[in-house]
Amino acid sequence: MTFTTMTAGRAAGCLVGLCTTLAVVAGCSPEKSFALVTVRAADAELVDVAWLQVDLKNGAETDSLRYPKGNPTSRRISKTESLSFSASFTPSHGGVLEVAVTALGAGGSPLGYGKTTVALDPRHTVKAEVLLDKGAMPPDWESRDGGARDGGAIPPREPPAGCDPTAPASCGASNTCTVQCNAAMPTMAVGRCSASGRKQAGESCAVNADCTPGSQCFKFACGKDGKDIKGLCLRFCKNDDACGAQSSCTTPVPCGSVPSGYKTCTPACDPRAPATKGCGGDGLRCFVTKGEGTACACAEITRTGGDGAKCDDDRQCEPGFICIDTAGALSCRALCRLDAPECPAGHTCEKLTAPDYKVFGGCLPN
Repeated sequence: MTFTTMTAGRAAGCLVGLCTTLAVVAGCSPEKSFALVTVRAADAELVDVAWLQVDLKNGAETDSLRYPKGNPTSRRISKTESLSFSASFTPSHGGVLEVAVTALGAGGSPLGYGKTTVALDPRHTVKAEVLLDKGAMPPDWESRDGGARDGGAIPPREPPAGCDPTAPASCGASNTCTVQCNAAMPTMAVGRCSASGRKQAGESCAVNADCTPGSQCFKFACGKDGKDIKGLCLRFCKNDDACGAQSSCTTPVPCGSVPSGYKTCTPACDPRAPATKGCGGDGLRCFVTKGEGTACACAEITRTGGDGAKCDDDRQCEPGFICIDTAGALSCRALCRLDAPECPAGHTCEKLTAPDYKVFGGCLPN
């Protein structure tokens, strides 16, 4: 199997988007089949794209190409501005073609990544579209050879330290620094410049580009099967001074199941019922953590007990309620703040001794 690139009426070796046309490939042999691939941004645009790293797989056969082969370019890829290339195959090749594309900066580091599949049609041209997610990187990036199996030189990589997520200004206007992880190699987690948005820490998000500089969109797997994904902007920090009076720099950023070394501020959320304030309003709830900190998290399906319901631990009480000993029996009672003792009618905010809380209390019946 051989992969080549062609433009309308021109020889191999040039991306269509770097030339003059997006027309269907002309002058191709009828004895070959072709895949015409268009690359565009899934959401946030990618700027200063120097190379495209293309990884192709058809059955047991694979190949990798990097374009252009010479000096780097400086192109923009957005929802409306795309780059295209074609790959040719002998008629013996059919089945599914997997196309993975990584946009690379001048330093050789990933700016975005996307993948798609298309069924080959012998002696015909099929079209495919790859949508690049800005800031994403191939899962095997740190372990690969730089993608130069095509025979071209490997562009230099950016320094391993990358940018500093707590100092996003170094990435320029309208950008920020996000943490990119390799789940298999947590020590390779680095800061990468990417687009920023307007959503503040504590607001819901879908992608990193939604959040203001200095913060990033982190995902929570909710629901019984973990498929109900919620996103929340969290602010990076080095110490508590960056987090404000009602927050602390104690939330580790994980790469897989291992802390990456980066941290975010705990959300300045309100754990009192309905426990939604400060957690994005997208289904995450606020809970009291060790040391009377607060954190946004998915609510377990076991959290159904309202005021007075019998319980064995907090996970059986609705968000905003805590399982405490009342008159010798454990029951769910609403949380309250001792410095602002607001409770439902017929209840009084009382200090708790088990656990020994100093900020929060329980709304006990009069």
